[in-house]
Amino acid sequence: MMYWPQNEFPCEEIGEFVLIENPSNYFADVEQAAFDLSNMPPGIEPSPDKLLQARLFVYHDSQNYRLGANFNQLKVNRPIDEVITPLERD
Repeated sequence: MMYWPQNEFPCEEIGEFVLIENPSNYFADVEQAAFDLSNMPPGIEPSPDKLLQARLFVYHDSQNYRLGANFNQLKVNRPIDEVITPLERD
């Protein structure tokens, strides 16, 4: 089943990913990296694909088990810039 017809939403090349150096601390930069599919910017939502929906939960749980509850606070997993959330109140 295809969710996005190619004639309505053609594939577009959006950029290039370039690795310019090897990590200086392999454990901190590579082993502790957590790629969480559910970590999306506001306004972006996942497709209704069943496999993707399952992975949204599984990836987060596996990172939590592997790296601990504060895995998103590790330097390699934090955003580079300050996160601005104008819709949240204190």
